[in-house]
Amino acid sequence: MRHFLFLPLFFLLFLASCEKEKFVWPQQPGVGETADTVERTVVVYMMAENSLNDFSNSDESEIKRGVELLSDDSRVFAFIDDKHNPRIMQYTPGEAIAVKEYEDDFCSSDTAALKNALQFLLVNYPTKHLDLVLWSHGDGWLRGESSLPQRSIGVDNGKNSYSDRSTDVLEIEEIATVLDELPVKVDRLLFDACFMQSVEVAYALRNSASWIIASPAEIPADGAPYDKLLPLFFDTQATAGDIINEYVAAYSNEASGVVLSAINTAHLEEFAAATSVFVSKYFPKDKKRAYIDVFSYLPGGKRSGSKIYPCYYDFNAIMKKYLAADEYTEWKHLFDEVVPFASASDCWYSAIIYRMLSVARDLCGAVSLYMPQNGNSELNAAFSSTEWYGAAGWKSAGW
Repeated sequence: MRHFLFLPLFFLLFLASCEKEKFVWPQQPGVGETADTVERTVVVYMMAENSLNDFSNSDESEIKRGVELLSDDSRVFAFIDDKHNPRIMQYTPGEAIAVKEYEDDFCSSDTAALKNALQFLLVNYPTKHLDLVLWSHGDGWLRGESSLPQRSIGVDNGKNSYSDRSTDVLEIEEIATVLDELPVKVDRLLFDACFMQSVEVAYALRNSASWIIASPAEIPADGAPYDKLLPLFFDTQATAGDIINEYVAAYSNEASGVVLSAINTAHLEEFAAATSVFVSKYFPKDKKRAYIDVFSYLPGGKRSGSKIYPCYYDFNAIMKKYLAADEYTEWKHLFDEVVPFASASDCWYSAIIYRMLSVARDLCGAVSLYMPQNGNSELNAAFSSTEWYGAAGWKSAGW
């Protein structure tokens, strides 16, 4: 999720059905003659039929300002599903046009919606390189029983209102399937949503995007400063680190801040194998640990109705606390290859536990992970369904 700084109670989420028929997509989406192939395209996929509706409007305004700094052949699109029917907008300097308007409403947080929006764009507007932003409420890797679904990313209330009632969500594995089938690989996947920079999410998407840019914590409802970020996406010299630094800088004078990092997915499998050695040694099931004093992005976790949030422990903080010094140095070298860029404000606001939280800069790695514990049977079961669970040795450790 993304939070409202001064309205934390707004984020008590309830579960209900999307209450919309799944949209039947055309086999061959088209807008006429296929456009020329360009070097790079940026697509912002806004699932905003929820409490963030008004913020999609302000972010669209930022996009319009951002494209004014781009060349005419830079392609920027936004799929927007807010209180109005879904539409796909294209932005060029001085102009914003709808390249596709849907006559019927449908659930944008359904896998088919994401798949077909991207197919429509890549068929009709081919590109060599693609950057994708997924925009909505988010909860990272969480999964639950089918009767009590946890959100991964995406809320669509089906009522063109501000409600956050929804059960149709984009599971991380579903996102991976969609992206893996695209004709071009996503270069940079930016999650403009809370809690998405977890190692469990990144590992599931390791073959789907070269870079994952996200926050392990909650982010303000204003989200990313698109007017500042768009020029960086099209700057061939800009790095993922430049993007997160600009994002954090946008909150330098705000009451609330952000924590961000960029993960290089190419190194994740090697990193998981190396981490598994320490998981078996330091975190087996028969060794009880409470992790009470470990830096995390939601201290103590939270239960809200049928929804259970974990603590979202900082990965680096966990390993620094429990590994021997020489082992930590070895592990940290690999971590820095996976996470070469991290940036953070001094603090951020948690709308879930209603208070400001400070960044522990000597511990912060800006990537979260789940630590299974006895007594957390529901979360442990959900965690065991992730690919990271097996790759990082948690099953071998008895969990």
